[in-house]
Amino acid sequence: MPYLQKVEEVGETIVESDKSALKYSKNYLAKKPGPQSKILMKARLACDGGYYDQALSFLGNLTEAQFESLSDKAEFNYRKGRIYQRMDDSLKAVPLFERAINLSSGQNWSFGANAALQTGYIFQQKGDRMKAKYFFEKAISFKKHEYKNSVDNKAKAALNEMGF
Repeated sequence: MPYLQKVEEVGETIVESDKSALKYSKNYLAKKPGPQSKILMKARLACDGGYYDQALSFLGNLTEAQFESLSDKAEFNYRKGRIYQRMDDSLKAVPLFERAINLSSGQNWSFGANAALQTGYIFQQKGDRMKAKYFFEKAISFKKHEYKNSVDNKAKAALNEMGF
């Protein structure tokens, strides 16, 4: 808790990841999230650190229905999809990403945009240019989330690389 409180007091919010950390700390301190939100954070950190089996073990026995908020449901699907993607299991990743995209529609969370971007990468890697194009454009279509600039730039770069 003391470190979460310091996020608001120390440092800058110039880059998107710093802005995201500030938003997370404010939300956490304001609503004191339940155990599911803590599990999502553990899965995120384990996945980001390359501990995919451990990350999957945090989420493995859970279902979307066990999360209360729509945001947590979207994050659950995105995180689990990301873990499968990094484990080279796109058959399991894509449906989870698609669910995160649908749950995030019309919201200002980054899960849908990031899920669309990653799905675009999956189809680009498979050589399905039209599906890749669809998902990269879908990523760009999400508005007002904390990773808007970087997601849009990555999607535009991928579209440019494919000649669109």
